[in-house]
Amino acid sequence: MENERLVTDLVAAAGRFTRAVRRGTHGDEGWSAWRALAVIDQSERTTVGLLGQLYGCSQPAATKIAARLTADGFITRRPDPDDARASLLEITDKGRQWLVSERTSAVQKMGSTVDDLTAEDVAALTRSVDLLNSMAAALVEEE
Repeated sequence: MENERLVTDLVAAAGRFTRAVRRGTHGDEGWSAWRALAVIDQSERTTVGLLGQLYGCSQPAATKIAARLTADGFITRRPDPDDARASLLEITDKGRQWLVSERTSAVQKMGSTVDDLTAEDVAALTRSVDLLNSMAAALVEEE
């Protein structure tokens, strides 16, 4: 691979960045709920299987995550009209409010570091976010 070093550095930097945000905003339980709710919030039709795929865990683990989020009142489950064996997961108002609150905490933690960047660096970071979103979408499509 021509860009192997770049990809390696990108994965390592993404991991460090994620851990830095995670340390300052919520504990491990909050982090897993945040990730799962974000997946459900960003997907039009989320099943337990899709949650597992996008979250990066097995279906049994996704079932446990969905059960915990349901018990906490963050999501609801309803029958999938297209597949009687599946349930659709939907974020509740409580779940959405919690997710917004957690994202706000992350923004507050990270805000000063972005505010300290030059206009040129902000433009580069903005472009990088666009590229990362495109790359993530391409990886999901490959699965």
